[in-house]
Amino acid sequence: MATMSLKKILTKRLSASSILEVTTAMIIISMVFGLAIIIYLNIQRSGASSLRLSSRIKLEAVFSETNRLKKFESREVRFEDVIVYQEIEHNPEGLLSIKLEARDEQGKLIAEQKHLIYAP
Repeated sequence: MATMSLKKILTKRLSASSILEVTTAMIIISMVFGLAIIIYLNIQRSGASSLRLSSRIKLEAVFSETNRLKKFESREVRFEDVIVYQEIEHNPEGLLSIKLEARDEQGKLIAEQKHLIYAP
């Protein structure tokens, strides 16, 4: 009883997947993998953009402080993750050109702003 005859083994129908089912499964797995890569790359890019956004906020803070205190001189302001460089150029008409740059610790430019104000 435990042994089957050769005829029964050869005539018994085995269940198997068709090529269409296998192809469909491969397409679905490929699509899920592609979506996972897109999501991963978006997360990677958002990290850099959050650094850019926080750098722009710090540039605005430095400019606001400079304008509020009327302290129009070139300087360097260090934050925990970026360094803000402020350069002031005096024009003869009483205009000041303020250039702000945010750089990381390696010196790579992250964000920059330029302002033109009247300060006689």
